[in-house]
Amino acid sequence: MEFGELHIGVDAEKVVVSAYAIKMRSGRAKRIRTGSVTEVVPVAPSGRSRDDRIRFVSQVALVLLVLSAVLSALGIPGWAAATGCAALVGFVAWEQNRAARPGRLALPRREGDHVLW
Repeated sequence: MEFGELHIGVDAEKVVVSAYAIKMRSGRAKRIRTGSVTEVVPVAPSGRSRDDRIRFVSQVALVLLVLSAVLSALGIPGWAAATGCAALVGFVAWEQNRAARPGRLALPRREGDHVLW
């Protein structure tokens, strides 16, 4: 059996070797590519407390609120600016929450995945 690319993932629980890209179940990962081999290793959690993350998201929301008011004054519909701002604040909160969790690899489970143990 010959693969074009090989993905190797190592975390505290398991070692995964797959012909498909390895995803994270939680946390973030550092990917190191050497030729046709991609190594996936979880990075350490950000260490930010919940209060720090809430403060940062609140600051981003305040800046976007001011930007939304400016865009509304320029004639852009308020619902469009509000929707974009809400989506951006949600994304920032989700990313920070993910970065604060310890990293764990997800096992490939789709039909046709080749997992070698």
